[in-house]
Amino acid sequence: MQRNKQGKSTVDSRQSTVRVPRRIKGWFARCLSHSSDGLTTSSATPVDCRLSTLFLVVALAATTFAAPSPMQSPDGTLYVGCQTNERAPMRAPVLRFAQTVKQHFEADFLPLGSADSPLSIILGSETNAVSTLVKDRFALRDNSFSQLIIRVPNPDTVDLELLRTAIIEALLRERTRALAGSYAALTWPPWFIQAAVDASKGNLAVAEAYEHAFALREAGALPTPEALLAPGAPAPDPAIAACFARWLLSLGTQAYTPREGENAAATERAIVAARRERIARIEALLTTPWTAEALLPPDAAARWNAWLTERERAVLLPGIVTRSQFTRWRKSLAFPESPEAARALSERLSREAIGKPQPFCDLTELYLRACAAAVVGDNFRAAALWSEADEAATLLAAHLQNTPLLQQTPHAFAPKGSQSNE
Repeated sequence: MQRNKQGKSTVDSRQSTVRVPRRIKGWFARCLSHSSDGLTTSSATPVDCRLSTLFLVVALAATTFAAPSPMQSPDGTLYVGCQTNERAPMRAPVLRFAQTVKQHFEADFLPLGSADSPLSIILGSETNAVSTLVKDRFALRDNSFSQLIIRVPNPDTVDLELLRTAIIEALLRERTRALAGSYAALTWPPWFIQAAVDASKGNLAVAEAYEHAFALREAGALPTPEALLAPGAPAPDPAIAACFARWLLSLGTQAYTPREGENAAATERAIVAARRERIARIEALLTTPWTAEALLPPDAAARWNAWLTERERAVLLPGIVTRSQFTRWRKSLAFPESPEAARALSERLSREAIGKPQPFCDLTELYLRACAAAVVGDNFRAAALWSEADEAATLLAAHLQNTPLLQQTPHAFAPKGSQSNE
């Protein structure tokens, strides 16, 4: 924008060039085709001039203020668009969020999405505190193309957990349509879809869900698989549902364990085959009738309990001690009655402390001091140090009653004296 000598503003055409589509240029030319000199000729009526100018202004405005083009994921399965230019900067973070959700689910269960029928997320222009979503779909008459759409009225206030679930549900329904030819073929109830999403959030969330399941099992309140699949049964606790989803979707498949002396190529082929078997089973579950008879093996209760026991012993995430793991560890401790027993216990405690949070390592250090005193025969001092360690263990157990996980703290693995005092 510049100003002339009279002080009026003018537009520098070099800085504000607007590209008009060819079809609009052609239409505008046809509007002026009745004259040879355009708007300046005497043969053009004032009405013709005003109409032509008006339509040109509308065309230019449409091309200038049109919504930005959507962004797509590298595999072409996800698109994020917006209705206004103000929402354009939000396309990239929403696309990254959708990709992360999709990748986590695929890593745990099965691949989702298709470039032939991508999922579109449309960001609206609402300014009110709208946290809901609008799900829609459309298809051509010959069913050659189908696309699911998630409309987000206000991206600033949307519930991300709601969006996460909507993304996975849409992709699951599209996968089911590709397998069975109909969106309605998906038999999973809403609570199980939500459970599968929760089960793919990461090891930290899964560890918390397991701890809740362990606590219910110890209290004798853990529902059986048959009860969870009973007709008309209410939606279970989210943590129990997430554990049940992981168990049911992995039922009948197991991770491949390399054999001794097996070469890398053979191991890779076996892992790929196991992955395909798992995907095929989950694809079958998408359309299997949602009944205990169709989904569960005869010994489902025993398998469910054994699976939870295996999860209880597993290290889900380095640097974390769960409540049940700490309880079992504490029950395994016994005051050493001889120097040999003290030496063996000291070695075991040192191994078990590797990769654990700092509070757990500090507690282990107290027990190691007691073991060191017992090794040299100073039983009186060893008993006093052991009692001190037991008191600290009681305090840590009380802390774990309020939180299911004991997590890593900063500088947990730094050598003593190496922490900065900043």
